[in-house]
Amino acid sequence: MNCIIVDDEILAQDVLENYISRTPILNLLGKFENAFDLFKFLHSNTNIDLIFLDIKMPEMSGLELVSSLKNIPNIIYTTAYHDHALEAFNLNAIDYLLKPFSYERFLQGVSKAMSTKNLSQENTIAVMKDDKVFIKSDKKLIGINVNDILYVESQRNYFVIFMINKQKRVIHNTLIYLEDALQGYDNIIRVHRSFFINISMVKEVANNIATLEQDIHIPIGQIYRDQVMAKLKII
Repeated sequence: MNCIIVDDEILAQDVLENYISRTPILNLLGKFENAFDLFKFLHSNTNIDLIFLDIKMPEMSGLELVSSLKNIPNIIYTTAYHDHALEAFNLNAIDYLLKPFSYERFLQGVSKAMSTKNLSQENTIAVMKDDKVFIKSDKKLIGINVNDILYVESQRNYFVIFMINKQKRVIHNTLIYLEDALQGYDNIIRVHRSFFINISMVKEVANNIATLEQDIHIPIGQIYRDQVMAKLKII
């Protein structure tokens, strides 16, 4: 597996590089000290299978970076803090390694990454006519009419699609997978690390809150605000 290291601590980079060099199935392609350099690297390199990513870094955290990307590789978070574990697993985490961690614990995370390496190939998406998309969940394909979506909310290892008719569908998959499935449907956009909305259902936006039909209030994350304003054609 091709992998990269992102950590602002050189000592932490050295530990990971040593562990990777002792692991024949891993091929280190690069090391970065901040999320912005990783962001630029990922936009020109698509052959990455695994990222060892620190969470607390200057300017942009690892979690903020991952929530802003789509089609990202598997992530093993490496951190000295345990209080971000739940959020990390909502953002494509394969494992969560608390520093300092042993080589044996490192190998456990790598083994998890190996077992899920082909997951994206299994997550088949079939987009049909009449704006219906079929989304894989628990080995089933669930048909959703995209125009009937009001909003989508991530909840741990699954997300819930709330429909205009007040029905909801629970999908056992990731929001990143959903974002791939909805490519080409410009009215469904991500507005927060945990939310998508149907932009045509927005009644008003105030104080970084979008109010939808049925008086549903959805937070707008700072990194998504410009995208939302552009979609609403707000100057």
